[in-house]
Amino acid sequence: MFKKFINGVVFGAGFALSFIVILVVYFQFFFIDSINARTPYTEGEEISTEVSSVSKPRLGFLGSSAVFSGDFPSDKNKTLSPGVGKIIGTIYAEGEPVKGIELRLGLNGEVMSQWATTDNTGRYEVNVPAGEYQINGYEIDFQTANKYLSGLIDAPRNIHSSDIFKVSNGKDGVGLSLSFVKPVIKLNPKSEVSIDQEVVIGWEAYPGAAHYLIQVYRKEGPTDYTTSDTFFEWSNRAKTTSTSLKLNGLSEKLASGFYYTFEVHAIDENGKHISSSRRQYSSFDFYIKSL
Repeated sequence: MFKKFINGVVFGAGFALSFIVILVVYFQFFFIDSINARTPYTEGEEISTEVSSVSKPRLGFLGSSAVFSGDFPSDKNKTLSPGVGKIIGTIYAEGEPVKGIELRLGLNGEVMSQWATTDNTGRYEVNVPAGEYQINGYEIDFQTANKYLSGLIDAPRNIHSSDIFKVSNGKDGVGLSLSFVKPVIKLNPKSEVSIDQEVVIGWEAYPGAAHYLIQVYRKEGPTDYTTSDTFFEWSNRAKTTSTSLKLNGLSEKLASGFYYTFEVHAIDENGKHISSSRRQYSSFDFYIKSL
């Protein structure tokens, strides 16, 4: 019995030793060799000491993908059939025609047109049956807007509706001509400031702007929807030729415990509204903390 036990131990030890030898051989000839084969570089190989910068993510479209008059139905599933008539309009971005934008028009206060796509001149054609029409707004496909209108907002002077006009075979209707521009870039103050500190808002200079009109909105919560609780009457917004504005003393609504967001409107030398900062409906620029 003892002899069998000794033989078993010897056999097990021999098997274990053989297994270790196999591992060593594999590690030496396969694993080490494969590592050595992957040398950092070969003689004469060009080694770069610079790394390309990481590309910035696309901003996406910053404007409104749909604009309608107040009484247009919220249900946009009612669609007008195509016909022999055409309503023709254009879309421009930074003064250049935009190809590939898909859009449809809100018509006669109740129905959506067929979808249309702009060509390389920025022109779109909406096919409609012959008849009388009035445009009440539009909807842009957000995917194509993100692709072709990235980083842009609606031009402030866009017109979103029309008078009544007739369309027939051979007589086209005049559709919306929409433009999209770069926004005024805000330079926010600290996200949290004390009421006894200077509160100064700022923005980047906008090309072609002669002066700026500023509006400040107050709200109770950081994600509250922007309301009509403003610093200034709309016709009496703060005006400046500078790219910053100190808010202290301009309104009694600058108080601790509130959140604020501001808008900047760029006006050219002819008094035309050429751009605005991106609208923030449910966020804030700064918070006034208590002492």
